[in-house]
Formats: sequence, C-alpha cells, structure tokens
Amino acid sequence: MDSFIDQALKIIDMAPPWFGAMLMAIFIAVLRVVYDRKESSKMRMAMEGLICGSLTVTVSSGAMALGYGVHWYMFIGGFIGFVGSQTIRSIALSLLNKKVNSSIKGVDSFKDLDDNDEDYRKSL
Repeated sequence: MDSFIDQALKIIDMAPPWFGAMLMAIFIAVLRVVYDRKESSKMRMAMEGLICGSLTVTVSSGAMALGYGVHWYMFIGGFIGFVGSQTIRSIALSLLNKKVNSSIKGVDSFKDLDDNDEDYRKSL
C-alpha cells in the first residue's frame, strides 16, 4: 500500500499543470507571510495564499493564451507567491494608469474614466 505522500504526489501528477502552480503560489505565499512576521493571523495567511493561488490560475491561463508552455506555470506560481498579492496589485494598477495616461490626455488615473464620457469613447 502506498503512503499518503505517494498517493498525494500521484494525484498532483494527474492534475492539470495550473493546479501545481496554484499549490506552489499558496505554499510560498503562506511561507512568505510567516517569514515576514508582519502578520501572524491564520486568516491573513489563508487569504493571502488563496488570493495568490487565484492570481496564478488567472495569469497562467493568460500565459497559455499567449502561447507560453505549461512549464511556465510553476514559475508564475512561485513568482506570484513570492512577491505577494499586494505587489501584483500595485504593478497592475501602475501599468493600467500608465496606459490610460498615455492614451487619454487629462485623465489622472483609470478610476477617473466614465464610460459615458464622449472623449473616452472616441479614444477607443
């Protein structure tokens, strides 16, 4: 009879590639929160792990759509788990703000956009 670890590894091996990447992100995110010692709340550790795991699935599906191979998934999961959800959010908001500011003059951030704004619709 196989040990618990052997059975778990077989299940993970049969799972789709993004599943392993998601587990990697969750594991590294929880370790990072514990190592940083900024938060000791188990709820904070769980939420950070789940958010990083969800971001990994999202980014991995985008990587697949862009033609990257499944071997990139584990890297994506490890990277997101390591830098954390707040850093990923800051990077994404910064990129969105740069894109909005470069394409629409007079708008300070993407939050200032109004779908009913005539200039906004013309710029698309």
